Amino acid sequence: MKKLFFSLTVLLALFACGQPVNYTINGAASGVADGTVITLSRIEGRNKPVVVDSTTVTNEAFKFTGNQMVEKYFLTVADVKGAFGFFITGANEVMDIALNTEKMSAGTVTGSALNDAYVAYQKEKSVINESISALVTDYGNDKKAINDNEKLKPAEKKKQLEALDEKINARYEELDAQQKEVTKTFIMANGANIAGQREFLQTPYVLEAEELSTLAAGLPDKTTPAAVAIQQRLESVNNTLDGKPFVDVELNDPQDQPVKLSNWIGKGTYVLVDFWASWCGPCRRENPNVVAMYKKYHEKGFDIVGISRDRAKDKWVEAIAKDGLIWNHVWDKDAVAAQKYAVDFIPTMFLYDKEGNLIARGLHGESLRAKLKEIFGE
Repeated sequence: MKKLFFSLTVLLALFACGQPVNYTINGAASGVADGTVITLSRIEGRNKPVVVDSTTVTNEAFKFTGNQMVEKYFLTVADVKGAFGFFITGANEVMDIALNTEKMSAGTVTGSALNDAYVAYQKEKSVINESISALVTDYGNDKKAINDNEKLKPAEKKKQLEALDEKINARYEELDAQQKEVTKTFIMANGANIAGQREFLQTPYVLEAEELSTLAAGLPDKTTPAAVAIQQRLESVNNTLDGKPFVDVELNDPQDQPVKLSNWIGKGTYVLVDFWASWCGPCRRENPNVVAMYKKYHEKGFDIVGISRDRAKDKWVEAIAKDGLIWNHVWDKDAVAAQKYAVDFIPTMFLYDKEGNLIARGLHGESLRAKLKEIFGE
């Protein structure tokens, strides 16, 4: 399974918020002592929570009133783990929120049609998540039963484990597809409001280019932070359509020297751009295959540029040496390239032709081997 990270939220730090609306929250906090501080926050920049208001509990109740931007917000209780998320969406909005300090995400909100719709959507997703959790539990139990069965010969044990993996993977893909469809439906139905826009920014991979174009075209206000980020995403997705020229980005190499992708791409060789990281298990497992392809086809005009999403330089450099990645490398520590190339998962690979135009993406394993064989032969 690929590793997922979110880069779109970084874009929101670049833009100012829209016009504020007035709102009121009548809150209930059962079992919470008088004087306990409750904070109202929203996420800004790189997932950094920013407190925009606070109040205290009196007789297990609290209240917020004022003006805030149309956005997603979070309530937190002092010394309680977790947060309750909801949306402030319109002028003169009055909401009743009941917090659950045992499980903050289980709080409730009423008085807002958009929050009602979002809660219904989350419940629909939770049913699928429960099925996925049950699947993982069953897999662990079944795998242990097979491994612990001393009557099974090694060959039969291997056969049963492979069959189990195939069965579980097929079911997981089925459930994952269901969840993506539920998410896509919610986003497309709510693309004109902050709930749909925010959900898209958290799960941008669920929309194909054409669907994203429809979402962007229907934005009622294209100047809000979320709307600008969606339009940026559309531009990035369009950058990675077949036949599109590569997007040049300047990043530092392992020697801390700035270097542009144009140093290698569009210079008369086929170039594989590989987004990866040392902490990404699927990336590290794919590396031996990529090394083999490099050694087999490099002399025939095949090159690779590794773009690392590592958080720490030392881990990145160490992985390059350990895995024998003897090609060019740059460090995308601030997600500049990831945003430009609409990369949500790693490993993600793009293959460019001699002129620097995209001819394939999403390659790995057998699909990478087959594509290179098609280009270079045996």
